Order: sequence, then C-alpha cells, then structure tokens
Amino acid sequence: MKQCIKAPVWGLFVCMSVQLLLSCNGCSMGLFPDTEPENITLLSYNVQNLFDDVWDGSEYPEYDPAGDSWSSDLYHLKLLQLSDVLSRYPEGGADILLLQEVENLNALEMLVTHYLKGCGYRYYCISDAKDSAVNTAILSRYPLEDIQAHSVSIEGIPAGRPILECKIQTTGIPLRIFNCHWKSKSGGAAETEPLRRVSAAVLAGRIHQIAEQHGQSNIIAAGDFNECIDEQKQVDAEYPTALVPERDYRALSAAQRSGCIGVTGREKDAGIDSGALILVSPWLMEPLPQIGSYAYRSEWETIDHFLLSPALFDNSGMEFEQFEVIQSEQLLKEDGYPKRWIPQLESGYSDHLPLLLKCSLE
Repeated sequence: MKQCIKAPVWGLFVCMSVQLLLSCNGCSMGLFPDTEPENITLLSYNVQNLFDDVWDGSEYPEYDPAGDSWSSDLYHLKLLQLSDVLSRYPEGGADILLLQEVENLNALEMLVTHYLKGCGYRYYCISDAKDSAVNTAILSRYPLEDIQAHSVSIEGIPAGRPILECKIQTTGIPLRIFNCHWKSKSGGAAETEPLRRVSAAVLAGRIHQIAEQHGQSNIIAAGDFNECIDEQKQVDAEYPTALVPERDYRALSAAQRSGCIGVTGREKDAGIDSGALILVSPWLMEPLPQIGSYAYRSEWETIDHFLLSPALFDNSGMEFEQFEVIQSEQLLKEDGYPKRWIPQLESGYSDHLPLLLKCSLE
C-alpha cells in the first residue's frame, strides 16, 4: 500500500510505502530487525541533477529529453549509478538518506521503488518548489512525521530553496532533521551571501522554536549549504557570512546573529537559547577530515554539512558517534577529485562526495 499526499500550503510531496520489497541493487531486506538497533546512519548527498525523462518546462535546458543531450536511457543510467552509491555506502544503504538536486516526485519514486527496491526506504518525501529546477528529498526506514517545507523569501519573493524538515522516531528516540540546499555562489560569493544568510535565519528560527517548545532536542541540519565551514576566514571577514566560528559568533549583537549560525568542533561550546544558536560541525572536530566534499578549481571545499545540536552529546538517548567523507576510488577521478556526472560521456556520479553520519542509540 502506498499513499501520496500533496500539501499545497508548503509545496510538499509525502509518500509512505509499506509494501514488502524483496530485491535491490546491493541491498539486503530493509526491514526492521527483531531486536532494537544499536545505531542509526544518515547519508547526505548532492546527487547532481537527478532529472527524469519528462519535460515539465522548469528543467535546465540540457535536461530536455527532446534535445540531443538527455534521454530515457541516460535517465535510467543516472539512476543506476546513483543507486549503486546509495546502497554501497554503508553496505546496504544508510537508514536515512538526505538528497539534494532531485527534480521531482517522479524521479524520487523511480529511485525508491525500482532502483533501491529492497533497501527498506518505506517512507520518503520531497519539497515541491515551483520556482526551482531541483528539490531536496528525504528517504527513511523509519516513519516520517510532522513533515514541513519552510519557504525562504525576502518580502514574499523567493530567495532560496525551501528547507525540508521532518521528525523521525528511532526506537522511541525523537530526531528532527533538516535537509538544506542553500543558494550557490553563482553570481559571486559576496553578492549571493545575503541569500544564504536568509536561509540561515529561517533554519535558526525554526530550531529556536523547537527548543522553546520541546527543550533540548536531537536536531541534525544537513545538506549542501554552498558555504564552507571556514567561510568567514576565507573572505577575511569582509562581509557577514551565514556560518560563523563560535568565538566570533559570541561577539556579535543579537541583530547581527539573526542571519547566521555559530559553529564549533567542541560540544561544550555549543548551545541553543533565545539569544544564540551554536551547533557542532564534524568538520571542526578532531581528528579533522583530510579532504572536503566538493572541489572548486582543484581546491577542496567543505560546503556540504551535518550540523548537530548539543543534545547529541549529552550521553543520553541518541549520541554522535562517527562522521566520514565517502572518498572511495569508485567516486574519484585519477586526479583524486569527485567523478562528476557527465551525461555526454555516460559516466560519473556527482561533483560532490557523500557525507556519512553515525549515531548510537541507547
């Protein structure tokens, strides 16, 4: 049985599939074991333009199936390549997938019900931003609850992609997840930074609201933020950035903090209260990751993120355990950088590397 609902208030597609799926490309049965799991894994991945083979008018021109550069064969090859990655890292697939750059529900359902068949992703949702060619999606082996898509706008005019939120109950332990895809730097880093700050303000506002209503909560914000963890340092603090080191963040006024989020590598420095939001970034934790998740002009960047609330470090319930940049030979070119998807060559995966997060359940 499968149920799909479109919620026009937020522009959201929600699907719940409870049919038993028996086979998969690299997946074992994705059913819940008899014993409660000891951990939960999350994979965040910008899949680089997963477009279907139907022309809707909102696609990038090179993904028009009536043209010479896109076809049904390429669409299914892209799905095959993607499913191989998603079912392999970790083996059998992560419990929760947070994907960026998925065109629509049609592409998502083809991925879930055909290419990830048997992986146990019985619950999935996707934002439905009419003003964007691509959307964010969440696939889960656990039920998705309270699904929302938060619009990002300035005076009612869209200023970025919606932020997709859901609540997941993992063996009775609640987890709030945000899947983000902030504005790219196309057009200039300084010129587009205000749009990323708007997205940061929306995310921060919602996290503060959760804290006010529920107290300390397990919260994970993930996705492609198009902002390096040390963005402020890279621009020599010439202008305000959306992600700010904890020490600098604390020096800001309340008004200045409204468009940014503090980040730290030490859980003792993190905090959520009415006047501040400082989250833990694994990019800043020891030992520091050796490479980034995206390369620009042969320089590694840390624009893909997991940002974690302090509750994931309080030795109770759900606890952060491990962070990893998936850098297997399969996903890298000979020069060591991501093997991007190139339709004309019928090869590649994505210009981003996946991020894997593991949390223990107590």
